[in-house]
Amino acid sequence: MVEANSQVQKEKEETAENEIRVAVAGKVSSYLGYAFRILNKSEHRSLTIRATGNAIVKALILIELVKRRIGDLHQLNTIHSMTIEDEYKPKVEG
Repeated sequence: MVEANSQVQKEKEETAENEIRVAVAGKVSSYLGYAFRILNKSEHRSLTIRATGNAIVKALILIELVKRRIGDLHQLNTIHSMTIEDEYKPKVEG
């Protein structure tokens, strides 16, 4: 029997205080509350919302809700592509 290789865990990047990383499993209402706290109760004048894959739809909903409720905001969109390479280490030598 051949054992599968195990995936090497990568270090997670630190997020900035004014950045929200939207996940598929997250709730838009909790992201919305966090966005309001960033824009109203901190010294930050900008907010960065990041999402990948299926979470992009939730990010767009969040953006539209923030723009509608706060008003007088400017929106800048950037789209990036990235290559993800998984790294595996063998469980058995050789």
